Amino acid sequence: MTSSGNPKPKRPNSLLFLIGSIAVVAIACWFGVQMLSILYAILLPPAPPLVGGVNEISYTQTSHGVDEWLYLSQDNACKVALFYAQQSPDSCAIPPFCVANSAVSGLNRGMNVSRCSGEMAFSSFLMQWRVVIGVDDQDINKTLIRLSREVFWGGEAPPNFDELMPPSSQD
Repeated sequence: MTSSGNPKPKRPNSLLFLIGSIAVVAIACWFGVQMLSILYAILLPPAPPLVGGVNEISYTQTSHGVDEWLYLSQDNACKVALFYAQQSPDSCAIPPFCVANSAVSGLNRGMNVSRCSGEMAFSSFLMQWRVVIGVDDQDINKTLIRLSREVFWGGEAPPNFDELMPPSSQD
């Protein structure tokens, strides 16, 4: 009691207040980092794998995260196909003549050599990419690379359209 007879006001426990404040700041920082990583991923989704030494011919974006590029590589199609086979070995079929020596024997102008695909999870999202590797129409030693990606903002890819369709009467 004070000299005037009024009870002394209680002070909050300083240590408890400090621990509570630190916990609130830590939780706010954790949520802030999570939100920043999601925002960064939305603004700058990752690019699909790209072999080095290419020149971009065209670029098309149908919506945010759905893109297609066409590149011209100075490497032959077998070398490019082998690069993508390393990126996604389970989804890339390489012709036998490429596996044997990665030389231009067996290549013809304009032929498609390989198709590959893969996926990559980032932040809370999923990106799928596809590439079609073909021999240039003009020079057998150059390669056209059609690379596409689609980002699934829901975090998982929908089932394949073909799997949803009933068999056609022509099958």
